[in-house]
Amino acid sequence: MEPINQNSQGLVQNKRTYTLRIVFIIIGAVVGTTAPFLHMLIPSSSDELVQLQEKFYSQKELRNEYRQEMLAQLPNIKEGHVISTKDVALFEKYVNQEKITGETYAQISAIESGSEIMGFPDLQWFLYAIGIPLSLFFASLLLAHFSSYIRDEKVSGLRKLKLSMRIASIAFLFTSVYFILWTVWPAPDFSPVAYYLSIIAVSAIITYAAMH
Repeated sequence: MEPINQNSQGLVQNKRTYTLRIVFIIIGAVVGTTAPFLHMLIPSSSDELVQLQEKFYSQKELRNEYRQEMLAQLPNIKEGHVISTKDVALFEKYVNQEKITGETYAQISAIESGSEIMGFPDLQWFLYAIGIPLSLFFASLLLAHFSSYIRDEKVSGLRKLKLSMRIASIAFLFTSVYFILWTVWPAPDFSPVAYYLSIIAVSAIITYAAMH
């Protein structure tokens, strides 16, 4: 009875393994296909921020109108004309409007800085930036996983197919990881040296994979 028990255990283990593989494939496919679209589920700006931005643009436009009126009076002032009460009132309007516009801009900056994520203005921009690299990351894992099913490497065509799938998965994986790190990196961008080193590294890895 012992061989039967061993066979049963082996069948159960294989069933669990295939179940885990199926779950991995489904999760990878779902995450990989939905990641580039997650940012569409997040509103770009809050209602408060939109209202403040509209208010700021109207205040800025009014401030610019006062400025243009003041600039139009400059030739008369330079010619020695007496500054009228109207000119003084216009200047006071401009100063007051400049103050109001600055206060509104400060409120906008405070809201934007509070919603900033990983250097991006808000969650929507962050998901937009990381969506495609995440999709490429899971696609590379799935490609590497599928290549592991090709076992009869004595057949020339299958051996080349497995090699090409392995090289493609490595290239996609490296690129996706690079841009995922770029997205979460606190600095605005990597240095040019990092780009050149990345190109050299991925070329070396692909060359090594092609030779083994």
